[in-house]
Amino acid sequence: MKPKNKRSAYHLVADEARAEERLRNYRQAYGLWTTASSLAVDETNRVWADARSEYCRRRMSLVSK
Repeated sequence: MKPKNKRSAYHLVADEARAEERLRNYRQAYGLWTTASSLAVDETNRVWADARSEYCRRRMSLVSK
C-alpha cells in the first residue's frame, strides 16, 4: 500500500517503530523513529519521533553493555 501523503507515511513508519520498540528491538526502532521524524509533517510528530529515537538510542547502549 503506497501512502497518499507524507502524513500517512509518517504514521505507517511510526506504527512499525512502536511495534519494534515493544519487542525491545531498539536498534530497529531507532532507525524507524529516525525515518519517521524525517517524514513528519507537523512539529509535534517530529519532536515525538526525535524523542523516541533518542530513547531507543540510549536503550541500545544499555543493552549492549
